Amino acid sequence: MSRSDPAVVHEEHRLAALRKLDIFDSPSNAEFTALTELAATYFSCPIALISMVDKDRQRFKSPIGLSVTELPRVGTFCDVTVAQNRPLVVEDATLDPRFVSGMMVVNAPHVRFYAGIPVRESHGYAIGNLAIADVKPRNFGDAEMDALAKLAKLAENIILTHEREIELIDRSNQLEKWNTLFRQSERMIKLGTWEVDIDEGKLKWSDGVYNVHGISIGTPVTIAQAIAKYIPSDRGLVERAVTDAIANDMPFRYEASIQVGEQIRRIQAVGEIITDTGGGRRLVGMIKDIDDEYSATERLRTLAFSDSLTGALNRLGFDQDFARQLDASETSGACVHLAILDLDGLKAINDVYGHLSGDFAIRNTAAIVSGLLPEGTQLARLGGDEFAIFGGSSLSSREFLAALEKIRRGFDKGVVHDGHYLSIGISGGYAVSRPGDLPSNLLSRADAALYHSKRVSPGTISSFSKEMDEQSHDRNASVARLRGAIAKQQIVAHYQPIVRLSDGAIQACEALMRVQDEDGAIHTAEHFALAFEDAKISRQIGAFMVKHTTHDMAVMARQLESPPRISFNVTAADLLSLGGVEYFHDMVAKHKLDHSQFCIELTESMLLVNDRGALKTLLVELRKAGTKIALDDFGTGYSSLTHLRDFPIDFIKIDKSFVARLESEHESRLIVQSLIQMAANLNITTVAEGIETTGQVDLLRQIGCEFGQGFLFAKAMPIDRLIAQVKAANAIRTAQMSKAG
Repeated sequence: MSRSDPAVVHEEHRLAALRKLDIFDSPSNAEFTALTELAATYFSCPIALISMVDKDRQRFKSPIGLSVTELPRVGTFCDVTVAQNRPLVVEDATLDPRFVSGMMVVNAPHVRFYAGIPVRESHGYAIGNLAIADVKPRNFGDAEMDALAKLAKLAENIILTHEREIELIDRSNQLEKWNTLFRQSERMIKLGTWEVDIDEGKLKWSDGVYNVHGISIGTPVTIAQAIAKYIPSDRGLVERAVTDAIANDMPFRYEASIQVGEQIRRIQAVGEIITDTGGGRRLVGMIKDIDDEYSATERLRTLAFSDSLTGALNRLGFDQDFARQLDASETSGACVHLAILDLDGLKAINDVYGHLSGDFAIRNTAAIVSGLLPEGTQLARLGGDEFAIFGGSSLSSREFLAALEKIRRGFDKGVVHDGHYLSIGISGGYAVSRPGDLPSNLLSRADAALYHSKRVSPGTISSFSKEMDEQSHDRNASVARLRGAIAKQQIVAHYQPIVRLSDGAIQACEALMRVQDEDGAIHTAEHFALAFEDAKISRQIGAFMVKHTTHDMAVMARQLESPPRISFNVTAADLLSLGGVEYFHDMVAKHKLDHSQFCIELTESMLLVNDRGALKTLLVELRKAGTKIALDDFGTGYSSLTHLRDFPIDFIKIDKSFVARLESEHESRLIVQSLIQMAANLNITTVAEGIETTGQVDLLRQIGCEFGQGFLFAKAMPIDRLIAQVKAANAIRTAQMSKAG
């Protein structure tokens, strides 16, 4: 027979049901014995039994009148009864061909009569039967069959009870297993469950909760005692959570700290109300020990939000806490104070004594400020030499400024490190929050106050004022306009010719940044002067000028036999910044140009940097490569003669303020003449700026100035117009030379 045959499938299910009961090989029990005895007595039969039928065997439970307890299944009375799944009556086995040669018919006890009824388990599968037998033939009527059926029903009830016992035992085992696993899980993940009987006010803890609290398992604990385990500052949080849950059926979740012996342990708890079928209410929940995770998170927070050098908050930590305090101030109505401090002299310490001494100076700064912090404030290190003091202090602005002044005086005395005396000062800017402030608003005001201190009175702390607000607004507006121009690619390079005064020949040109708006209007750099105080903008413009002047020089080199040298302005920061000079070298190489085709212009004030040695080294390297160096606006700065001695200068450009007064002021003429003579003695070429009249040209030629630039000759122009002008001048000169020849 195929395994898919319904009879085969049914038999497989029947056998599975029998084996699940685990009853086939089990000893007889009192219930079965009582039942077989009752059957034998009631029917006056010498043989009565309950038979369990397995695949190849049949097993007799509590047999009466038989000496055997097990026989092969095939061809037996019980086999047929189970197979046909209905009652079987054989009044005389010797007359029935199915059983005439059966083992129990031809052998003792020589059965002649048999009556059996299938006994089923709870799913209806006949796992065996209840049977009576006799050694002589008998008639068996309906009444007798009905009585046997009732006894068979009793057998099924006994089996059903056994089945329920097995299920209960299995469930009990499963429950115990899960309880064990739960207890193990509680210990492993430091978790526990609890419940409160609201009506009786009783608290019940699992083993895990006891372990979390460090209390012996089973120790009675009241609700009040449980709340008292929390540290005082967290008890109100716990009480509110429990009260709200009971009063409003509100689930809760919180983190808090509990006292465990001498230790403070961080926990997380959740809870909610459940209602029993009888209407009783319980508050149930879980508690988890998260101390390890909390400590790890705090360590990660420290790493992420703290400055490794000073231990103060870093910029990321400052941004987060500063924004949080401003948000809180909107609700509380309290003010947030902010002071930005900038270290004066750190660059010199790094340059002279090295960065280890510089790091020591920064740590010492943090230590001094931390020891004098105003009440309710924090310290953050925003950058290399910039710190911030911020917080919702209850001090007034005047009191806060007094505290800042005390901090400033803390730097009056220097410190000694590694045998060197280190002197550090601070400049600062202070501002206080206003309703509706964003972090950027308050930072902008404090930064404007710091800018004022450093520009007007270094080494002081300035409080933000309305005038600074206007200056800051103008500066921000200028930065925004220039950033917009950069984004829209409106930055262009124009070139003002530098001519030889003896014959007007264009020898060089100065590259000047211009902004060309959508309408075609050209704006000079003076319109955006405040924006150049932004270091990032300044670097962007510097990189742009390098990129475009090298490109335009390549264009001129293809069209002109001797293209004029291009001068362009750079800041000391551009040169000293990582990659600044390298970018210039790369652009020169990219266009296959020569460094001698370029001149870098610096103002005297740009040479007043702390890192003079590094700047000089860079300028010397540029000079060796062939790049010319010019000192712009000469005569308007400081220590001009020192600059000529200490730096490799090829040109000095006499400031237009002197040139403008050449014809009207004898003193200006004498000053310019002295400058030109001094430069000549040092083999430095002079260029006069801002020439607007022929009289100025005549005087400059008379006193020995070689080159000049100004509106008299030409305004700054695009590269194509410059090329055209140079070509025209060359053509005229060629024609004049031909005519003269």
